[in-house]
Amino acid sequence: MKINELLNEAPKKAKPDNRNWVQKADDAVRGSFPMKAIQTMQGAIGKPGPDEKKVDKTKTVTKKGTKIVSKQVPNKKIEVLDPSNMPAVAVFKTPRGETYSWDPVKKLWNGNTEDGRVLKPLDVKRGVKFYNSIKDPKMKDANESINVKGNILKEGGNIFQGTADFDQKIIPDMMKQINGVMTKAGVKALPIGSGATPQAGKMSGDLDMIADAGQLIKNLKAPDVKTAKIELEKMFQQAGFETKKTGQIVHVKTNVGDSAQQVDIMVVDNGETASKFHVHDIPKGSPYKGVHKQIMIADLAKEKGFKWSPYKGLVNRDTNELVSNDLDNIAKQLIGPNATASDLGSVESILAKMPSAKEIVDKYEADPNSAWMKKKPQQENNEIIDALRRI
Repeated sequence: MKINELLNEAPKKAKPDNRNWVQKADDAVRGSFPMKAIQTMQGAIGKPGPDEKKVDKTKTVTKKGTKIVSKQVPNKKIEVLDPSNMPAVAVFKTPRGETYSWDPVKKLWNGNTEDGRVLKPLDVKRGVKFYNSIKDPKMKDANESINVKGNILKEGGNIFQGTADFDQKIIPDMMKQINGVMTKAGVKALPIGSGATPQAGKMSGDLDMIADAGQLIKNLKAPDVKTAKIELEKMFQQAGFETKKTGQIVHVKTNVGDSAQQVDIMVVDNGETASKFHVHDIPKGSPYKGVHKQIMIADLAKEKGFKWSPYKGLVNRDTNELVSNDLDNIAKQLIGPNATASDLGSVESILAKMPSAKEIVDKYEADPNSAWMKKKPQQENNEIIDALRRI
């Protein structure tokens, strides 16, 4: 469409129009049919579209440029001790650096140390007491809470400006950039989740990877894991990468092709072992993700009197001592003597080997507000939306 046509398409004004031609063209594009079609499509598929008036209240946008500055947004005080009516995101850090997050499935506060060790959960009342008592916004911040990865792996939000969803076919190139720096520290970052088994044509918002804390501490001659993460972040910065550190994660912005991507490197104890707990074998077209498999394993462990830690393995429910970190052995403990590690690869494989586990699925599927249901991928069948998405 030509500039003159765009200007003619802009809304007519009764008062004299003193805008220059660039401003007129910009306003015209915002109101044009193609832009409205894109906005309609974006609204239907749940992704944000252009909005010239609404601004995120947690952001401050400067007029003279495109810089966006995040504000501290402390979580609200929890007034009622009702496990069924807790905030969607409730996370706090203690002065010792321990992170506790509310688990809506188990109705408990799950805790982790900075180096990834699992702490004994807190009950509702005790957790809320700690949560409400913390005054420092840096220890109770809604923005950071969304990106905290707790007892069951949760997907992080966007950390960097300018990153975009990417086709999983570029994951090998992203890993090459990451491990080009990691090898200088003598440690390899391992992909987890769907990134461990990338499929061309499948889109992802970020790439999750795990690095071994012990190896980093040793090779970087760091006194503790906190210092090791700081040194690791410096290495990426010296190599020219944009980074940010939150909790146990070092976020790195890679650049493959014409766009930028986000990589989340979790620094945890026994990283190589922990990474195996986050590798899934999800059947094509499955309505479930890796997080659903993790929830099922956690429930099966609870039924057997254990507790499941996606970073340590099967642990004693009372002492948090390790029972087993061998997936074949864990499968036998939770499913049966003939089970193997592959039977824990997905919801479907668990059900195939243990049909009685369908009760777990039915329990969560019956509650539309459960974390299980909220994590299920939205199925889009609208042909017009599918066509617009391919534009």
